[in-house]
Amino acid sequence: MAHAITFNTLAFVKKLEASGIQVKQAEAVAEGVADALDNTFDDVATSSDVLLVKNEMDIFRSEMDKNFVATKSEIDVLRSEMGKNFAVTKFEMDALRGEIDKNFIATQSEMKVLRHDMDKGFAQVDAKFAHVDVKFAQVDAKLARVKIDLIMWVVGLLSGQTALLLTFITRFIH
Repeated sequence: MAHAITFNTLAFVKKLEASGIQVKQAEAVAEGVADALDNTFDDVATSSDVLLVKNEMDIFRSEMDKNFVATKSEIDVLRSEMGKNFAVTKFEMDALRGEIDKNFIATQSEMKVLRHDMDKGFAQVDAKFAHVDVKFAQVDAKLARVKIDLIMWVVGLLSGQTALLLTFITRFIH
């Protein structure tokens, strides 16, 4: 913003002449000072400029405060929703945990029943093997008796044949 600054060049030139500077030099210095002052204060703000900027900053600050309040309100809403979602999720997780625990207990119970049934089945198999072992022992005992009977029969048969043969030999040889 260009602001007019009053600079009395004529009075300045007279002061310079009074101090002993020639007129042409005094006029040249006065003109240079006037140009410098005009260019220097082109960017200097006035109190009305400062007031205008202050008002704009106040408006900006007010808008920022509104935005901050709105953002804080949105954050509070999101925080509340997150809290509700967290509570729902926790409730659902607790329900799932309960179902898992219930299923785990049921599975353990079923495994105990299966283990009992398996133990019972193994006991039955062991009993069958014991029965088979008894039967094998009985068969072994019968085989032993049959073997003895067979040996006795063979010995008896051999004895009888030997006696016949001896009788036959003794009758023919005499």
